[in-house]
Formats: sequence, structure tokens, C-alpha cells
Amino acid sequence: MTLMMLNMMAHAMQGTFNELLKTFASTPMRISPTTSEPFLKNFDSTHPEAVERYKLYMERLNVASYVLRPPVLTKHIIKLTKAEQVIGLSIFYNSIVMECTRPDSFVAADPEKQSEQRFMCMTEWTWSAFLNGFLRCRRKDLAHKVWTDLGALGVSPTMAMWTTLLDSYGTLRMIDDANNVWKAMVGNHIQPDALAYRALIEAFFNVQQYANALQLFEEFQQRVQKVSDMERTMSVYNTVLRGLLDHYDLQRATTLLKRMEEHGPSPDTITYNTFLSYYSRHSLLHEIPSMIDKMAERNLAGDVFSYSIILTVLLKAGRQDASKIVLDIMAKKGVKPSVATFTALIDSQLKEQTEVGFKAALMLLDEMETKPDAQPNIVTYTSILTGIYHSNWLSPELVEQKRADIMGRIKSRNMHMGTQSYNILIRACLERPGQAGVNYAMLYYEQMQRRRVPITMDTWYLLLFGLHRRREWKMADEVVADLYKSGQTPTRWVLALIGRIRERSILENRP
Repeated sequence: MTLMMLNMMAHAMQGTFNELLKTFASTPMRISPTTSEPFLKNFDSTHPEAVERYKLYMERLNVASYVLRPPVLTKHIIKLTKAEQVIGLSIFYNSIVMECTRPDSFVAADPEKQSEQRFMCMTEWTWSAFLNGFLRCRRKDLAHKVWTDLGALGVSPTMAMWTTLLDSYGTLRMIDDANNVWKAMVGNHIQPDALAYRALIEAFFNVQQYANALQLFEEFQQRVQKVSDMERTMSVYNTVLRGLLDHYDLQRATTLLKRMEEHGPSPDTITYNTFLSYYSRHSLLHEIPSMIDKMAERNLAGDVFSYSIILTVLLKAGRQDASKIVLDIMAKKGVKPSVATFTALIDSQLKEQTEVGFKAALMLLDEMETKPDAQPNIVTYTSILTGIYHSNWLSPELVEQKRADIMGRIKSRNMHMGTQSYNILIRACLERPGQAGVNYAMLYYEQMQRRRVPITMDTWYLLLFGLHRRREWKMADEVVADLYKSGQTPTRWVLALIGRIRERSILENRP
């Protein structure tokens, strides 16, 4: 890191950003402002202009580090969105737009505008991620700004961008906005594709506008289905089936399924899973076998979700050998369950948030531990522990009993949790109501310190965010003190959180 900063300073002194960028593009590495602060103090008095240039270069290279790697960029947007860091998301967005507008920019606003100078580019998917992020944070004004900026940058909205708006408004149940997007799209002589139809149909179902959803489905069949590929067509049909079943219209859903079986499009695994899920939720257990038979007739082996539903149904029917039956069915279908398959099944059962699901997860874990070729790993055990903390129906005594059991299994297998596992558990504990959740989170934090497991900025953020949300000011102050003692330099987001904690702590402790 020091060598990189020295290299940057050398280029800042010479004003040779393009040469620096070429070096950076081959080995992208992000340097945070907080890391550079102590380093820059050595040059403040002797090379003030170079220091300012260094800061500008650092901001531009930060943009490059994300634009060079679209999946990393999208992941960062999702992370900021989930944490509802609107200010951070807005700053990040503006830094990219600013780079796109520079005369000497290295970023093209879309692939068609790439050149020798602008050799990096934004894509429809990365712009869509910003649109979705701002709307998920309920900032229509900022999403509108993205749309306006795209026009100024000469980027024509793609179908993916229009669909992102429809999906986002639909998820938020903002049906008027979704309708306006649709009208604007059609008004601009843009023919909606299958995914756009799917998005608006789902939006109608989400707000109980049943008739509008079915009318739009009819329109899709008449205008678009013939020119749409099978995968996208199936996404529309499966959305309609799920909407019908969510509205308890089993008769119409069954009629549509029969029509698909006889005339197409041919039902897929998702289609049958939708019915299996409905039958399971409504205890229509007698319907399950015929649905499984239909899958067999079409040579559909099923997926993790299929087998998870079957497992739930068997447990509801009181079958103590449910996990064995499911594994036998999988074997007959030629599906050999791996560690990943077992872990996904366990995770699916835990997400049911029921006693039956919890028991099923433990049964699967027991089964795994007997199989030499599918032994549980630390991810499996972390998933179980997370499920324990999320199971609010478990009594405090049972939580501790189950936690101790799983920790004992981990120890007996000589496994060790790493930073990622601890981060997952700390977050789960801080989401659990009651003081016990906080205590468990602090227990894992202390374990990390004692076992010298690396504590990253993500760990500090999760801890401080959870303690701030729960108004545990004393514990939060202690964690802040530990952070500074560690010698790590807080990131911008962690610093902002520390500021809020200190402000609230002072206010609440004021006599």
C-alpha cells in the first residue's frame, strides 16, 4: 500500500495521471482517503499542489476501481442500498457521473461511446443498479436525476432500464408510478418485452389489481409471446400462476397449468414448485403426489426448492423418516446431494421460521454428518446458528441449548470460524429481539479478539450499526475505543456512524 501511495505521489508531482491510470488498470487497488491522510501530512508544507492533485487522482482511481469491474460496482451499490446509506450512494453515483463528464475522462457512459481514451464504460446494468438502489431507498427524486443525467450523457434508456423502474415501483407497491413508466415507454414507441410485461403484471398482483394483471397477461399472449424466447415467456407465465395462487384462485391457476401442459409453453420446475408451495402452505397434502408425478412425466428432476417443499410436507404429515425419504427420491432422480445441496436445503428449511422447519434442518444436519462424501462445513454450521438466532419462537433456554450443541459439533470437528462467519452471526444476533441477542453478538466479538480472527471494517460497521440501532451506547463506546486501539483507520461510513453514536451518547447521558 505504501509503495502504491508513493507511486501516486510521484505522478501527482509530475501531473502524469494517464501514466498512473495505465499502471492502475492492470492491477486495480482501492486506496481510501483515511489511509492516505497520515501519508499526505508529510507533503502538506513542501508540495501542497501535489497533495491536492493526489487527492483528485485518488478519487478518480476509486471510480476506476469499480467501473473496471461491473460485478464489484453492482455489489457495492447493493450493499449501500441494503444499509440505506442514501448519502453514500448519492456521493458514489455523483463521482461516476462527474468522471463521465470530464473532457479527459477515461469512462464512457455506455459501450457505444468507448474509445482509446475512454477505455472503461458503464453498462445498462450498472446504471439500472443505481436506479433500483435509489428507488429502494424511496428516493424518487434521485432516481429521476439518474434518468435526467442519462439523457445529458447521451445514453438512450434500454429495455433493461425501463424494466428496472417497473420492477422497483412494483416491489414498493407504487402502482401509479409503474403505470406512468409503462405509458412513457409506449409513448416513446418502445415495444415492451416479456420481462417488462412480467414486471407490470407482478406490480398489479402486488396491489390486488387482479383484473388489470390478467388483462395485461392477455395482451402479452397476443402481442409479444410469439416473438419472445422461451425462458422469458416462462417468467411471465410463472408470475401469473404465482399471482393467481397468492389470490387463492386455485381453479384458474389449475386451468392455466392444464392449458400449458397440453398446448404450451411447457411447464418447468418453477411452475410445479409454485403449486407445491401453495399445496404445502394450505395443507393440501393429498395434491402433492400428483404434482411430483407430473414432474417425473416431463423428466424434471426438481431442484433444492422442490425437495425442501416435499420435506416440509412429509414432516407435517408426521413422518419421522422424512429426510431419508427425500434423499431416496433424489437418488431415484439421479440427484446426488452435495455439501452445497444439503446446506441449501437446510437454509431453506430454516427460512420457513417454523418449528417443523427447524427440526427438518437439524435432521438434515444429522444425515450430513453420517455421509463421508457430504460432510458439513463451516458454512453449514453458520447457517444453522443463524437460523437459531432468527427463530424468535425458540425460548432463551432452547436457544442456548441449540447454540451450545452446534458450537460443540464445530469444536469436535476441529473447525474454526473465520471473519465472514463471525460477521454473519454478529448481524443475526443483533437482529434478535431482547438483551440476549446483544449479549450473543458481543460474545462472538470477544471470541474474535481472543482467537485473533481478523476484525475488518465490515465487522466494526455491523457491530456499531446494530448497537446504535438498539441504543446500546455504553457498549458502542467500548467498541469505538477498541477500533481506535487496533490501529485501523475507520472508513468514511464507519466514521459517520461513530459520529452519530457519540452525539446520541452525549445527549442521553446529559444530566
